[in-house]
Amino acid sequence: MKFLGDMGISPRTIALLREQGYDAIHLIEEKLEKMIDPNILEKKSDRHADTSELEKVIDNLVYKLYQLTYNEVEIIDPEFALTEQEYTAIKIE
Repeated sequence: MKFLGDMGISPRTIALLREQGYDAIHLIEEKLEKMIDPNILEKKSDRHADTSELEKVIDNLVYKLYQLTYNEVEIIDPEFALTEQEYTAIKIE
């Protein structure tokens, strides 16, 4: 599965996803940053793909990039599924 990051996602986040082994690309890399959302969606091959797991990975990376503590993450994401130990183990290099 290939992931396409839109303008709301930092290119740095895409780079971090790649470092984690995901096949990810940013709109800027595909020269699509000025297209409107419906046209971008047409470029997607599978409109019904379940991206919930990737969304969780991205959320976790964003939490780490903003250096949020485990307690802060639980406040903003009450359904956060990781334990404190799992969250602490996430490293951004």
